[in-house]
Amino acid sequence: ERLPAAIDLMDRGTADVLVLPNGTSPVWAAANELCGDDSLGYEVVCPTPEPITTRGEARAIGHLAIERQWTSLVAVTSTYHLARAELLLSRCFPGRIQAVAAERELTRSQRWRLVRHELAAHAAHRTVLRRC
Repeated sequence: ERLPAAIDLMDRGTADVLVLPNGTSPVWAAANELCGDDSLGYEVVCPTPEPITTRGEARAIGHLAIERQWTSLVAVTSTYHLARAELLLSRCFPGRIQAVAAERELTRSQRWRLVRHELAAHAAHRTVLRRC
């Protein structure tokens, strides 16, 4: 759900650069097609985060944004992931961050599993993992 929402924003001219952390992963065919495609009307950058976690993605995006002297970011993520993604990005990037929720239909059990994971991860990032 995230990629179609991000592409929609790009097609509407929201930004000049689309960043797809881990976009070259062989399991993400849709992103693979975009990485390195220079015919889209915007740049697509596909860094490989280290580690391959939300925190690693925030670090990779933060470094890229600082390197390119961006003053703002639009972050597209899943609704259930919004608060933690925004928290981590704010620790790695000093500029303005606008978080946009990409929604998808979830079963009750899927939603419960994802919410449990997000609550635990968010608690860890609020208490123990407090740096970028």
